[in-house]
Amino acid sequence: MRDRTSSRLTTLLVLCGLVLPGTAWAQLPADQTVSYWIHDDPNDPNSAVVFGVTLTLRADSRDDDSVAWEITEATFVEFDSYGEPIQTWEENFPHVYTADGLWWIDHADGGAPQLSEFEEPPFMEGTADAVDPGSADLDFALEGVPPNSGGPYAITAVLDHDFAVVGDPDPVQSGDDTPAQADDNDDPPTPV
Repeated sequence: MRDRTSSRLTTLLVLCGLVLPGTAWAQLPADQTVSYWIHDDPNDPNSAVVFGVTLTLRADSRDDDSVAWEITEATFVEFDSYGEPIQTWEENFPHVYTADGLWWIDHADGGAPQLSEFEEPPFMEGTADAVDPGSADLDFALEGVPPNSGGPYAITAVLDHDFAVVGDPDPVQSGDDTPAQADDNDDPPTPV
């Protein structure tokens, strides 16, 4: 009788979205914010940040330590040489080119994701809306590539990217295999 009651309780908790420790299901980790900062000289942490991409992530599902992240917002910011924002664009739920539209990451501990595990964002592209209604929108394409050994930052992401203002033939920022500083702050780092 006890096993049957326990089984019913587990089923009820799963249907209600609750999880029991020690079961095959696991709690979803907290939302995450990951920013990628592209410096004027991508190999020099002391050079000015010229462009930033901030992704807001929500855990959609989890299979042991593998977590499926939904990108709920992507924010793109262009900076001047003094580190002041020139333009900002936002895209809610950008199109992610994976089978299910989610970013699956195999974490060392699915309940406690580490920033370094977010260094290789999946391919995404689209058009982000200008925050300033008088400005043009931004066409973007972004993908993390496997990092080579080391890097100039504490956490170095390597990005293929192309950011262009709609209607402007010259990109605002583009590059392949570009080292970018990754952190969990949506404010750009201040060069030392």
